[in-house]
Amino acid sequence: MIDEKKLLAIAVIISLIGTASLYLYSANQDAERVEINDIDENMLGSQIETSGFISNIVTLEDRYIIGLKEDGENSTITAFVDNRVLSYIDEKDEVRAGAEVFVRGRIDIYEGEINMIVSRAGDFHIIDNAYSSFTVPSELLDNPEWHEGMEHKIRGEVLSIRSAGEDTVIELKPLNGDDCVLMVRIKGWDFTETYSISRGNVIVVKGSFEYDTYRGRWCIISENEPISH
Repeated sequence: MIDEKKLLAIAVIISLIGTASLYLYSANQDAERVEINDIDENMLGSQIETSGFISNIVTLEDRYIIGLKEDGENSTITAFVDNRVLSYIDEKDEVRAGAEVFVRGRIDIYEGEINMIVSRAGDFHIIDNAYSSFTVPSELLDNPEWHEGMEHKIRGEVLSIRSAGEDTVIELKPLNGDDCVLMVRIKGWDFTETYSISRGNVIVVKGSFEYDTYRGRWCIISENEPISH
């Protein structure tokens, strides 16, 4: 006959196995694929997976608060991503506004706003870096609010270049023949020191797409000298 101590030990082992099995079952459940535009309160508590473009990032001590936008849509959702989740990403420096990312997490609500809780390794990865390809200027100017704050890489022909205080302002013409002009402001760079860039040059510039309130125009704002291409 099994004594009381052995029965207790067996009960504890069975309990632990049961708990572990439930956890593994839950962790391996297929998350439903949902577009950001379709996420609503009916999904609270559910595990879902989606993809979108990073619109902004706030870094806290234990997590990242990442805004996500659906491609070409006004729909957004906030993802609360644990620090340790991003620690598994080799290209962590590329987690920036403008990057396209895959996210899997639990739908929650905070202060009346629906969000995603991302807490497991592998539930967040980059699909496409912000600077992996060139963005067409007309794409930015046709839908500026959607692109606002995102990082982009632009290539175009210099129509004009001038100093503006401590900055340099460039008017950029698309290379694909689109009838538009994109303003680029390079902060803290005086092109007259070297004259390495001039009218007619084809350049590449990386920066954030913002609204310049002083000039009343949308533009690329960069802190890096453009590259002649």
